[in-house]
Amino acid sequence: MPAERLALLPRNPNHGHMGAYHAIDIALDPFPYNGVTTTCDALWMGVPVVALRGQLPQARGGVSLLEALGRPEWIADDPEAYLAIALKLAADPVGLSAERKGLRALMEASPLRQEADHARAFERCVERMLAGPAGRDQPGGKGARQRVPRPRNVRSGQA
Repeated sequence: MPAERLALLPRNPNHGHMGAYHAIDIALDPFPYNGVTTTCDALWMGVPVVALRGQLPQARGGVSLLEALGRPEWIADDPEAYLAIALKLAADPVGLSAERKGLRALMEASPLRQEADHARAFERCVERMLAGPAGRDQPGGKGARQRVPRPRNVRSGQA
């Protein structure tokens, strides 16, 4: 790819960067540490993102987002595949245009935008943590918070 086709933009505070996505064909998720917010921004603005699957949790953010979006074909397992995916997307301007037009609706319908479901799942996790070990063993984690007995003073046998 000719160097003049690569553009590095300066920081643009206050969400001014969102307009820059209109001039971007394909976003390359950085590695070894993936973007998360910038990856979501790109997808929301209709820009396909290519991600490289890493070994560490911080190297798998883009992969998780693309899997939730239903776009595993944009995930590479090695640098060669990362480049091949980007080149394949770039070689099909009609397909790329179609992806760009449908990406926001796809994101809206994906688990990434199901905030109420995420909130309920988080509430269930907190309830299970507050319930202690007995609540964690229950299916669905609906155990109520249990009072933890105070330890007894071993010498006197009193609380």
